[in-house]
Amino acid sequence: SRSSTFTVGATITIPLFDGDSRRNKIQEAQAQAEKSELQVTDTENRVLLELVKTHAELAASLDNIDAANQLLQAAQSAMDSATNRYERGVSDILELISAQGTLVDALDARAQCEYQWNAARLKLMSDLGEMNRDSIAALDGPLPTP
Repeated sequence: SRSSTFTVGATITIPLFDGDSRRNKIQEAQAQAEKSELQVTDTENRVLLELVKTHAELAASLDNIDAANQLLQAAQSAMDSATNRYERGVSDILELISAQGTLVDALDARAQCEYQWNAARLKLMSDLGEMNRDSIAALDGPLPTP
């Protein structure tokens, strides 16, 4: 009778001491995770600060539009008065020309305020990630009354 015997063997190596390599890798990964969290927080803070700043610019531009409207009304009133006085022969052409210059300056100031307001609106839309064709087309709408 014939019998066969086979022997199979395997060797497993388990390091008992890895020179703290594993612990160092864990600490390094934790430090990297903390650094990433700080970077995210820093970015969030910068974005929030930019949004607050842009919102303040938008609010200030609305106040400027209100002031420009008041200036424009005063300039128009002065122009009407100067025209009336000139037509009645009570004042000379220099007063009329001066009133016209003041009115033009007031119109220019109003246009500058409208530009600043629209620029602030665009920046806020961009900061919020809401810039699209529809939001830009909405800029053609009427200006708000503060």
